[in-house]
Amino acid sequence: MGKNFIIGTLLVALVALGFWRAGEMAPLPAGKAEPSLAMESGGKIDVALPALDAVFQEIEEDPALANAAFGFCLLDSKGGMLAGRNEKTPMIPASTLKTLTVAGALETLGEDFRFETVVEAEGDPGQAHLETVVIRGGGDPTLAMETLEKWAGEMQARGVKSMGQVLADASIFPTPTVGDFWGWGDVGNAYGSPVAGLNLNHNRFRAAFAPGKVGDAARFIGAVPEVPGVTWENGIKTGPAGSGDGVMIYGGPDAGMIRLTGTVPAGVERFEVGGAVPDPARFTAFHFDRLLRERGITISRPPMAGSATGLRRWMSHRSASLLEISRHLQATSDNHEAECFFRMMGVKGGGDAAVVLRQHWEARGLNLGSCRIVDGSGLSRANYLPAETLATLQFLATTGPVGGGYRSGLNPAHGGRVKWKGGAMSAVRCYTGLVTMAGGREGYFAMMFNHYPDGAAVEKHVAALVRAMTGDQ
Repeated sequence: MGKNFIIGTLLVALVALGFWRAGEMAPLPAGKAEPSLAMESGGKIDVALPALDAVFQEIEEDPALANAAFGFCLLDSKGGMLAGRNEKTPMIPASTLKTLTVAGALETLGEDFRFETVVEAEGDPGQAHLETVVIRGGGDPTLAMETLEKWAGEMQARGVKSMGQVLADASIFPTPTVGDFWGWGDVGNAYGSPVAGLNLNHNRFRAAFAPGKVGDAARFIGAVPEVPGVTWENGIKTGPAGSGDGVMIYGGPDAGMIRLTGTVPAGVERFEVGGAVPDPARFTAFHFDRLLRERGITISRPPMAGSATGLRRWMSHRSASLLEISRHLQATSDNHEAECFFRMMGVKGGGDAAVVLRQHWEARGLNLGSCRIVDGSGLSRANYLPAETLATLQFLATTGPVGGGYRSGLNPAHGGRVKWKGGAMSAVRCYTGLVTMAGGREGYFAMMFNHYPDGAAVEKHVAALVRAMTGDQ
């Protein structure tokens, strides 16, 4: 194709070297970053971003990020490369991995998909005695205590006087209920709550403490809601006033003991922290049993996890739509909700959730060859993927069959010029999403920082990268 223009001696040199062809940049030698310049197919300059190169250099020369890893990719409105730095190097994505899960679930399960939880009983409506009652979970990440309260009231209103036993069936999702590569320091705390077929109150509790004087033990008041079947080992001390939440909770799947370590601040009468329920099915059965008893229904045997066949459907609860839940998930970066999306993709796809997710995106044209995906939330440090993959995902998701819904869940920032999802864990900070560049064109980006010693320096460079992309200098 003939050239439509020549820009100075630089482009003359590029033509001579054969780097300019068909209106796009030819591949650079291995290890070289793409220049911050892109062309439309007609040869017209779409956008020039020399400011990005300056920010890249600042990042690479910043002693506060010495030996840290940095990856960046910016694509144009058609998915073509505008700028990159180490864009093919796999890095830990933290919660930006949720965008892969959310977009994948919206495309495969559908925006209108709803999780359903069903109450079944051995007996017909109108009977005063029901021998077995089962809550059969459908993987709903939003099932709340209010729903159990409503069900208990309905059973009372239908004339039920007695029961044999309450069972809770959480088997729709496989075990274990936490990721294989989640840390021990994660699985006892609220943000690492287990993922089961039944998920009452996100499988979380609030542990309450009464602080004393600085250095003294803090008294453990109890857990709300009550967690059945566990003993508590309280090692919490009282820290300085204003020191905040210094608590670590060690539990995990089916744990019989929950250990509480760390500090709570002095100067308050009561201080609460979030923890993870060890056995979601038992937790759900226990609280439904409790609510039924509070309404005067007698129950012969204690509640437990389990199931039964030949039962009759009595009541059910359907969640909000997947699209509605996804907006909350993205806004709050909720690991539990993301993992329920992830596991339900596996259920509906008839296989391992990670395999189903990969197969979907590879069929959509996303190159996952250098990626490792072990969960749906990004909580594991064993996940890794390149900035180019994250940026390409944003392009595919936004321009795909549920693009409007996916876009609506990203978080606005920088005066609305950016819509993104962030992710952070120890020495990891990443962002990915959409950006309105100078001239009003939309781009798709990912920026990833790993293994850095100085978080303040990272945030400074993130702001500089955004200014460079938007042209707000």
